[in-house]
Formats: sequence, C-alpha cells, structure tokens
Amino acid sequence: MQRILSFIVMSFLFFSFVQGGVLKEKQVTPPKDVPRFAGYAKTSIVVKFDFSVLDQIDVAAAAAKGLTGLPAVDQLNRKYGVQKMIQKFPNLPARVYRGRTILPKAWFKVEFKGEVDPEAVAMAYRRVKGVADAQPIGIHTVEARYPNDPRFSDQWHMDQSNDHDMDAPEAWDIETGNADIIVADLDTGVRHFHKDLHTAGIIAAINNNDYAVTSVGGGWENGSQSETGNGIKVMALRIGYSGYWFIFEVGYVSMDFAADAFYYAADNGARIANCSWGSSNTGGLGDAIDYFLAAGGLIFKSAGNDDDEATDYMTDRSDIIAVAATNANDQKADFSSYGTWVDI
Repeated sequence: MQRILSFIVMSFLFFSFVQGGVLKEKQVTPPKDVPRFAGYAKTSIVVKFDFSVLDQIDVAAAAAKGLTGLPAVDQLNRKYGVQKMIQKFPNLPARVYRGRTILPKAWFKVEFKGEVDPEAVAMAYRRVKGVADAQPIGIHTVEARYPNDPRFSDQWHMDQSNDHDMDAPEAWDIETGNADIIVADLDTGVRHFHKDLHTAGIIAAINNNDYAVTSVGGGWENGSQSETGNGIKVMALRIGYSGYWFIFEVGYVSMDFAADAFYYAADNGARIANCSWGSSNTGGLGDAIDYFLAAGGLIFKSAGNDDDEATDYMTDRSDIIAVAATNANDQKADFSSYGTWVDI
C-alpha cells in the first residue's frame, strides 16, 4: 500500500508541484529573469558547534547577551556586535544518515546588532576551534504558478489518453489517499479558506464531494461536501514571505526557515515533503534535510520555472527527487527547467 501511494504521489508531483498540470492557470510570478538567489541575510548567520564543546556553552547567557562562555567565540561575538545566539533545536534527538550523526542541538542562530558581511563573518567563525561549521543564510525565490480551475474535466493531467499522465481514475481503484500519510508543504503558507488551497489543494483536495478540483491523494467522499476528509493530511509549513524585485511582488524563502521546517516535519510525522523554491546549502539546510531523510522521508523538489538547465543545491542531491513539468501535449512545459538531473 505504501509503495502504491508513493507511486501515486510521485506521479502527481510530476504534473503539479511545479504547477504545470492544469489547462487554465493564473500566472502570478514576475518575469523569468527574476534571480533565483536574492542574496544573504545581512543581520544573522548560523553556527554549528562541535560535539565536544556543546556542554561548555552557557545557553542562557548566549540567548540573553550573546556570550557563550567559549573565549574565542565570545571574542568574535564582541567584534561583530552579536546581540544573541539562540540554540535552534535543544530537544531534538540525534539521527544517523548515511553513517553521519546529525545533532540538531549543535546549531545556533547568531543575530547581530547591525548589518555584517555574512560570508566573511561565517568564514571567521569557521576558523575558531570548537566550531564545526558556520554558514550565511541564503534567500531564494519561490517557484510558483498557482492553478485556478474548479473542474475535473479541465484537469488534463489527472486523466488523459497519453502515456505519461497520471491516470488518476485507474489509480483511485487501488488507493484514493491514506489518512495515515502526512505531506509537509513547505511554502508561503496555506490560505485555509480558499476553496482549492493552492499547492495544498493539488496535494489533497477532497475527491467526489461535488466541489472545486480533485487530487490524487484526497480520499473519496459520498458525493457531497463534508467537514472532514479521509485522504492524506497536509502539514502547512510557512517558510516564505512576500517581497519586491523592482516593482514586482515576489515570494522569498529563507534557508534557515526551511531548515526549521524539515526538523519540525520529521519530528511530527511527515514522511513526504513538497518543495517549490530555490535552495542553497546555507542556513543549516543540509543537516536538516539529512535529518528528515533519516526519519524515512521522501523529498520532492521542483526543477524550476526558468526554462534552463541550471540546478541548485537540492536538485544537485541524488537523494532528493527533482520534478519537471509537462503540458497537455505531453511535452516539456515551456517554463520548466530541464536536464539529465531531472528524475520525474
């Protein structure tokens, strides 16, 4: 059953998570020359301490005054004007992924009183004994095309006579969605009062309830609307926010927010994650992804909407499933990124 559901979700992601799988779509992204990478956070970085010094850190003093009790670290903290260092995940257990131990409580967020050069400052911390790693926090744009179509007959990706659509009606004969499965939607949030929720509705809109759209894993009702569904559950993890690129409104995602979300998802039962945004190995994201995968998770990452072969940190990883988009003619969608690194 789990293999069947995984196959269904993977197929579903092919057409939907990069938002190519509907006939009518409302384009809400600015022109495609908006850069995927928007820069680094200017007033914070993240630092990972070595296991051997963790017990020596005064966590309370670090949070209140930016002083850890480690002389070399505190010297840098004073130099760069650190106002506080917050231990990110003090209560999460260690996990092992591919022979490497991931210890979430080793990560601290360092907040400065003013703007700094995050790359230079992170490099300075990496040189200090007892610091295992220090990273700036990358800011990337959201890769989003939001569908706006209420009719199943227009959802060509769900049921069409070609070789590569999902054949959802046939799949529903086997599995309509398992309520024990939780999908973490790492995005700009879920508008709960919207009738099809945007990306969350693509994941788990209720089926056969005479309303709005269908989804692969949304369960099956008796033909009328109900207060609760019986399909897969969506864990809404808001990691993005709105900003501007010149005059265009753009969605941005901070890599430390994304890292927080992966830790939370892993420890709260999610085993599938949807990620439709640019990424870099900053903000502690790499360890957080390893932690989620070590918990038995599957991660699906959009290839991008730039019609090129450029990859990012997550699509470069062999343990993350990169998903491109097709159109109604079973061809690459004109906006979709592409390359040999695409898995689906």
